[in-house]
Amino acid sequence: MTFISVRVGTRADFLKELKDFTPDLILADYKVPQFDGLTAMALVKEECPGIPFIFILGTVSDDFAKETVKNGATDYVLKNRLARLVPAVTRAMREAEVGRERKLAEEALKESEEKLRYIIEHSNELFYIHDTQHKFTFVSPQSLTVLGYTPDEMTIEWTKFLTQNPVNEQGLEITTKALKTGERQPPYILEVYTKDRRKIILEIDESPLKNKQGIVTGIVGAARDVTERINTEAFLKKNEKELKKRIVELEDFYNIAVNRELRMMELKREIDELKAELEKCRK
Repeated sequence: MTFISVRVGTRADFLKELKDFTPDLILADYKVPQFDGLTAMALVKEECPGIPFIFILGTVSDDFAKETVKNGATDYVLKNRLARLVPAVTRAMREAEVGRERKLAEEALKESEEKLRYIIEHSNELFYIHDTQHKFTFVSPQSLTVLGYTPDEMTIEWTKFLTQNPVNEQGLEITTKALKTGERQPPYILEVYTKDRRKIILEIDESPLKNKQGIVTGIVGAARDVTERINTEAFLKKNEKELKKRIVELEDFYNIAVNRELRMMELKREIDELKAELEKCRK
């Protein structure tokens, strides 16, 4: 690893090298004629936070040295104990790397959360979370569109929703099993009433929600309004039944008509034969 250092003694030079040199570590004396370490540390916190900053101190009290760390310094080393400098630098660099990795992870997590929030807020599906007592703790904004209830009404005044919608035994059984086993259950259909008393059909897809210890703490689910789809399928199914019935009727009618036509042809043939016999007798 190549080691490069730059030494500065004025505020202007310090600011210039922060931008041009972009140091990985800063060692600063507490007091120099034209500049001081406390000011330098304040500039670092403002301009490029995250760079390790180690004070090199003369004879000062332990309280003062600790105060510098409290105010933002990574560490301090006394001039009469410079043997501590190498381990202090090593530790500072390691902590800085951990800090950078943590920052990247936090940024990635924040980006993921923002994407998830966008999906939840703009999806046609209603997302929700409820605890082990089946009380809603989170409901997405789509609750207003799908059910007519605001998220606050679903979470804070959730008894109003239950008043219009008695417990569905099938849904309760599936949810209870998910809470007990910690395993995702197959989607199911649920009929509910909206705030304005319209009956709609929801398709529910739920998964157990677990904490870091793997303990089930609730259910996270998605509900989509499938009323139109179910009604269309029922309409088509009913029409299909009617069409099949009509086809059978027409086939029966056709068979009757064909049989009748065949019988008429036989009668015509018999009549012609009798006429022929009659002509022979006359001769």
